[in-house]
Amino acid sequence: MSVRLARGIRVSVDAREWLITQVNHEKGFLRLADDQGEQTTMGLDEFVSHPHVEEVTTKTAATVMDAAVARLDARAKEVLAKRIAHVYEAETGYRSGTPDVALPHEPRPEYDPATTTLMQRREAKARELDNEHAADAGTKMSVATIRRISKSLNSGCALDGAVDRRHVRRSPGRISINEQVAAACEEVFEKTREESNRTHAARYLLVQQYLREVFDYSKDDERIPCEKTIRRWFQDRFIPSELNGKARTRRSATSAPSGGFSRANPTRPGELVCIDTCSLDVLLEGTAYAGAIRGVMVMAIDWYSRSIVAIRVLEGSEQAIDVTFVLREIGRPKPMRPGWGDENRWPFVGLPEQILTDTFGGTAYSGMPFVNAEAVVTDHGNTYKAHINVAAATQQGIDILPARVRTGSDKQVVERAFGSFRTMLLQYLSGYRGTDASERGSNVDAQVKYDAQDIEDLASWWAVRIWQNHELSDARPDWCPEGTFSPNTLYEYGLAQTGVALRAMSSNDYYALLPTVHVRVRSRGVKVRGLYYDGEALNDPTVRNEPSPYGGRHKNLWTVRYDQRDLRRVFFLDRNGVYQPLTWVGASRHTPCFNDRHAAALTSLRTKRGISVLDQEALAEILLTEILAVHEPVADWPTLSGTARKAIRDRSRLQRQEQMVERDQAASGVVRFADSFDDSDEPEESLKPTRQPARPVSPVTALDTARARKNATQVPPEEQDGVQAAPRLGSGMKAMFGFDAAALQAARDAAQNAAETGSDPNDDPRVTDEGDEEA
Repeated sequence: MSVRLARGIRVSVDAREWLITQVNHEKGFLRLADDQGEQTTMGLDEFVSHPHVEEVTTKTAATVMDAAVARLDARAKEVLAKRIAHVYEAETGYRSGTPDVALPHEPRPEYDPATTTLMQRREAKARELDNEHAADAGTKMSVATIRRISKSLNSGCALDGAVDRRHVRRSPGRISINEQVAAACEEVFEKTREESNRTHAARYLLVQQYLREVFDYSKDDERIPCEKTIRRWFQDRFIPSELNGKARTRRSATSAPSGGFSRANPTRPGELVCIDTCSLDVLLEGTAYAGAIRGVMVMAIDWYSRSIVAIRVLEGSEQAIDVTFVLREIGRPKPMRPGWGDENRWPFVGLPEQILTDTFGGTAYSGMPFVNAEAVVTDHGNTYKAHINVAAATQQGIDILPARVRTGSDKQVVERAFGSFRTMLLQYLSGYRGTDASERGSNVDAQVKYDAQDIEDLASWWAVRIWQNHELSDARPDWCPEGTFSPNTLYEYGLAQTGVALRAMSSNDYYALLPTVHVRVRSRGVKVRGLYYDGEALNDPTVRNEPSPYGGRHKNLWTVRYDQRDLRRVFFLDRNGVYQPLTWVGASRHTPCFNDRHAAALTSLRTKRGISVLDQEALAEILLTEILAVHEPVADWPTLSGTARKAIRDRSRLQRQEQMVERDQAASGVVRFADSFDDSDEPEESLKPTRQPARPVSPVTALDTARARKNATQVPPEEQDGVQAAPRLGSGMKAMFGFDAAALQAARDAAQNAAETGSDPNDDPRVTDEGDEEA
């Protein structure tokens, strides 16, 4: 049997019980004492090798180790140390419990083990402490108390056994709350958990209502606790955010199961990726007509390394196709942004940048990681559940895992990243509006200076330079929980363990991400969303006005894919299985980008004005003069001359979409829209116009047109002579008591004139009796 070599351990040596009072490892001995005060010394070698030594502490009823000392305050701990010193002096004659560190006057005569017995020393110590000074100091003890503390110190429970249990006694609970009241409180909490915030007074009234209607309590029933007791019951069981916090936080915190949510523990990069959308807390700069606008951010984070693998900032709200291309960006390296230096380049030695440039093309890539996602946790929004996103995920071999409804902990990684993005970057930018209306400043709209592209560039820079290099406090791996890690270091370890498969997407992969329509090819071309498109691919005799060779559900129909962010052209699947671009018949090289909402507006105007669906020139004129000229004026175009560009600073919202489309198409090898026009077919004379080229109507002209339309409804100047002038303000008002103010004034003037001339005021025709009749 093993024996613990520590002071306070009771051992049996040759069937005789001893108490270990001192262990000196340097000199190699230990000191023993029995219950009668006899002491002896043994060498450690002799004690360890003795054949009849065993620990007898376990044979007695040991006190539970309940960490009582840790629950004492500073003064109680000081009193406990003094009481133990007195007990040691009564037991051994020395306040330290051993003669090796004896004080100069120790042992005192009444506590000398050589001349007194243990019982005499305990009685002497009780007489010494039986005074008012010891009582005030908390050290007053009787013989029974000294015996109890001595026994506790020898029980193997260290100082916990010597603590006065009156200071750390167990609470009996709130005895005024019986089972019925507790059940009522639980029911009230469950009722208010999903509702708006309630005060404690409201909860108390609901508890009273439940007790009266369910358990038939009366109004003055003594079993109903007071409001303060009910308040403490709620505060004992729930944190403040679960009672009066934000409704969304309260629902998430209180919907956890009894055992808590299980935590995902991915073992490699890309095993689990979280995607979510967050409202942007910085206002964006729109056009001159839109002013300051709001935006959203779509972010994807690898759960294993906490690395940000995709970021997109959008104006308004996200669409399904935006989420689709975020799924695509997860598995691709991100190119360097304009103005970035070498410190933002790809830093991971496990995957050299040369391999990326050889696989994906380009010359340099940024330090934002990429992964081959195996599963993606998404939100329940319609943009995430769209069939185009499911098809894109299936194409890339990604499993979609929808998060549970109102369970933010399923996406806790990306939710926490949104909060860090707000506190580490957004709150320092101009135009920051806070998280809600109560935090918004007084003049935020006047401080807006960033557009969506600027915020996306800043967010990407923040992700590469700050987020990927900051120390993670809650993402330490299991194999090194005491280490210090950042998203970059965890991603580097993941590359070393599992690597990452490189998959370069072709143009066909880009087309596969776009929505599909099935149409017939007419003489005018193909019709998509109310617009006609034509191109060289339709000039084949086997295509125009001919059925499609593809069968299946859409037999005899041709497949066309389109990007709803840019409807200037669509992509037609020919007989050879190759997508060919088709351009809108009303477009030219300088036609600005327009989306599906503008196309819907065109269709609505065409229906109202009775314009033929084949009259694409009329539709183009409406698009240029009434839609794009007002919402996207020429002054916002990024393709202006150098002189005009210096005077124009803001960008167009649709040009932002055009840039995003061209970026996605360039990454897949798709030809730009402007490059799809062949200038060689145009005569040289047409390239040199003899007059100023016609441009869309400016916003000023559009406003002049609106003013002219409004003035047309006014009365012409030549007809205004016959129009009766409007009465003066207040001329038709009556006095307080019903008298006509004008008649009263006329009567006063008549009376004054009569007094001056001496005539009868009743002869004045201006005086009437209307006021008197009304009175």
